[in-house]
Amino acid sequence: MKLNQRIINYWDNKYKVSNFKDFPSQFSSFVLNEIDNSYPIIDCGCGNGRDSIFFLKYNKVVYGLDSSVSSINLCKKKGGNFKKNSKFLIINFENKEDVSRLVKKFKKINDNFNIYARFFIHAISKKTEKNFLEFATMLCGRDGNIFLEFRAKKDCFIHKSFPGHFRRFIDIELFKGIVKNKDLKIKYIIQGKGLAKYFSEDPYIARFILKKNKSSVPSF
Repeated sequence: MKLNQRIINYWDNKYKVSNFKDFPSQFSSFVLNEIDNSYPIIDCGCGNGRDSIFFLKYNKVVYGLDSSVSSINLCKKKGGNFKKNSKFLIINFENKEDVSRLVKKFKKINDNFNIYARFFIHAISKKTEKNFLEFATMLCGRDGNIFLEFRAKKDCFIHKSFPGHFRRFIDIELFKGIVKNKDLKIKYIIQGKGLAKYFSEDPYIARFILKKNKSSVPSF
């Protein structure tokens, strides 16, 4: 079985059991304070929907994306009171053609989006990361933002509350080079512990806020 399918199966089984915490992540609160526009939010790897629901409670328009059928079903159930401002969709970011089709659909809705991805990049393959970054660069438009939070290389040997699933630990300096090569500028970056504490787990993470350079014209 391919790596991407193993990752999807893991999370699909995980979200069949709805025993996740419903309170929003620390990152979602940070991002809500940093959003400087009224553009819709695309929550990539929305999981159990806790951050999507948090944004919806503050009257944001939210599109939640995940590769897990169980995740999307759960989000639709939890987001029932916010149907007017939300839509939850299944998308496999490894499939470039599917991603390209979704980009075209979103372009018909708006020219600018805020792309939100918490604990997503480190949970996907390098190939999938490339597709995601192209997706994000194309849809943030000239005035939207890309908000990222992920586990950094220094997190590799730190205690994990859920140790059993696939993770990559991102080299921050290499990642800076990747985003700059996509003609994205780094508006904000911070790294360290204390930013995403979960009970006894205190991971070493990085946060990025990215914006497209005005001359950037990405394409699939």
